[in-house]
Amino acid sequence: MNDAPRAPSRYLTDKQKQWRKMHPKEKTLLSEFPELAAQWNYEKNEGLTPEDVAPHSGKKVWWKCKEGHEWQATVNSRANGTGCPYCAGRQVISGYNDLATKAPDLASEWHPSKNGALTPEDVTLYANKKVWWQCKKGHEWQAKVNNRANGTGCPYCSGQRVLVGYNDLETKAPELAAQWDCEKNGKLTPRDVTLHSGKRVWWKCSKCGCEWKAAVSDRVIGTQCPVCSGKMILPEANSWQALRPELAEEWHPTLNRDLTPDQVTIGSKKKVWWKCKGGHEWQASICNRKKGSGCPYCAGERVIPGKTDLATLYPDIAAEWHPTKNGALTPDQVMPGAKQKVWWRCVKGHEWEAAVYSRTNGVGCPYCSRKKVMPGETDLATTHPDLSSEWHPTKNRPLAPQDVSAGSHKLVWWQCEQGHEWQAQVKSRVRGNGCPYCAGRRAIPGETDLQTLCPEVAKKWNMTKNAPLTSDKVSRYSNQKVWWQCPVCGHEWIGQINKQSTSYCPHCEGWEQRPV
Repeated sequence: MNDAPRAPSRYLTDKQKQWRKMHPKEKTLLSEFPELAAQWNYEKNEGLTPEDVAPHSGKKVWWKCKEGHEWQATVNSRANGTGCPYCAGRQVISGYNDLATKAPDLASEWHPSKNGALTPEDVTLYANKKVWWQCKKGHEWQAKVNNRANGTGCPYCSGQRVLVGYNDLETKAPELAAQWDCEKNGKLTPRDVTLHSGKRVWWKCSKCGCEWKAAVSDRVIGTQCPVCSGKMILPEANSWQALRPELAEEWHPTLNRDLTPDQVTIGSKKKVWWKCKGGHEWQASICNRKKGSGCPYCAGERVIPGKTDLATLYPDIAAEWHPTKNGALTPDQVMPGAKQKVWWRCVKGHEWEAAVYSRTNGVGCPYCSRKKVMPGETDLATTHPDLSSEWHPTKNRPLAPQDVSAGSHKLVWWQCEQGHEWQAQVKSRVRGNGCPYCAGRRAIPGETDLQTLCPEVAKKWNMTKNAPLTSDKVSRYSNQKVWWQCPVCGHEWIGQINKQSTSYCPHCEGWEQRPV
């Protein structure tokens, strides 16, 4: 309170000075609302100070805000929360808070003639006054200034009001206007509503003659005749019985209770009971039947015990059905083409999981066929100890010969008795493929390569066309075809490595046409 401005002593009368001395503890505007006292206009209040008035006095005095705006208001109204009317936009200061200054885009739509002498400089942005406006398209309407400031635009451009020939239904959507029920809508016409109107009116379908009520805006966004779209039933026009009589014959005679084919539409998602000519009964939605789905039993999609089940059609495979691991499921409950995975047990006691259809497609026990490992029975160490002796001692860790079967496609490292190392699939070794170095299919640099064994032939190696392959990287006995170049005449040709002689050149010997 001590920081509040004090009135200069020249403004106080002797009587006021005496009153201060006699009432030192009286509540004043200064003591209760120092922030309001800071806006006291000392100059215009002519000697009256915040210490001279009660905090809720009805006296009208002058104020001055921090922006320098001056106005009159009762002390009580200020104490109750009212502030500067100019800062709040309740009174106009031209060039500061008028419409033209704050929102020139709105001011540009101010009607040039219908507002009389009133201009955008005479109203604030949030004035409650209703004035005339004119949009860029020339539409004229009345609206409050504050409503425009809050975002409302031209009611004709936005489709909130009708302008015949511009935004009425007849002009914008003549195909919908053609379905307008003139009789039931009375005096209301398609020229009286906009495309966005929420008004519910009567319509009459040009195809089926159905009459129904719907909002104009709903029709515009695509809602159609309820009968033609299958949402309303006319038994003789759009019922299941009328449109799909051949399928209506498969309607179950008893399980659908009182529901009949002439009480549902072809687009209905309702699930009902059906009965085919073969006597099979099943449930399916009406719309799925419309899409072409038929009897799942006749189509082989469901089991007919004693006819289409696994036990009946594939008794030898059903004999390998696991006796305990499939729970209550039995071979006479599944189709031969079922994708369901179940447990099996072969005559040797091997157990595994596999889809039913894979079994009927010829896939048998993976252990017997050596696709899976049965330690001590089907692993490589047990079935092919000679090959497991060539298993590389370090490069396959932690994989061991006991971990793979003879039919495995796995690529592993091997080491022959000569110490040669190479990679090969397990099953290729089982088929008889041995060390490629010992067999001469791969070169041992300095031993079996072309450069070492036949340096004269290596002289014809075409370094350019064979790059990056070089003669010391291929075996003398390889049947690979590469490029050669005669060191005498420069002739180039392609030929197998193992068929090259020291002197042969098809050009020098006059054999250009000889196949190589």
